Formats: sequence, C-alpha cells, structure tokens
Amino acid sequence: MRHRSSTTHLGRNRSERTQLLRDLSSALVLHGSITTTKQKAQFVRPYVERAITISKKGDLAAKRRLHSLIYNKDAEKKLRDELSSTYAARPGGYTRVVKLGKRQGDSADMVRLELV
Repeated sequence: MRHRSSTTHLGRNRSERTQLLRDLSSALVLHGSITTTKQKAQFVRPYVERAITISKKGDLAAKRRLHSLIYNKDAEKKLRDELSSTYAARPGGYTRVVKLGKRQGDSADMVRLELV
C-alpha cells in the first residue's frame, strides 16, 4: 500500500503516463474536444491550461517550453498561432468538462473535455 502518493497513476508506469498526457493534450488542441474518462480528463486539464498560458507569451523561451510539453508539431503550431490569440484576453479557465454519463462496458464515468 503506497501512502501519500501525490500522483494520479492511471494504472500505468511513468513513461506510459507521460505519453498518454502528451497524446490527449495534442488531440484536445487539434480537435477542440475529446471524450475520455473523468480521471484522465482531470489529469490532462492542468497540463493543457499550462500549455495555453505559455503559448500566450510568444517569445523564444515560451516557444521552446511549449516544444518540450507538446510533441505534435501541428498541435504546437495551432497553440502558437490560433489559440494564443483566441485566449489573449482570458486570464485562465480555457477548458470545460461536460459529464456524459457512464460507459456501458465497465461503468466508468465519461466526460467531454473541450476548449471554451
């Protein structure tokens, strides 16, 4: 029994969690919304919010930090060009979680994570 574990493990090891985080965040940026489980949405939400905040700065250091967070070139380009100008006046809260009910197979809580 692991006491005081502060990380959401999602039944994966560290490298698998990191890859899942990058894949979900890239999909959210590219498509505008994703349907996933509640736990995964709660896991990826602060990561995407941080990436959008970094992209709003627009300098070279922000570009390099964004490249270290998002590995998909198309998603990175969309963050820098489109989303940074869309959310320029917004101080935070770029995402919304909409409950969809339970998945039929295993009764997991499903949500839609979308950009506001």
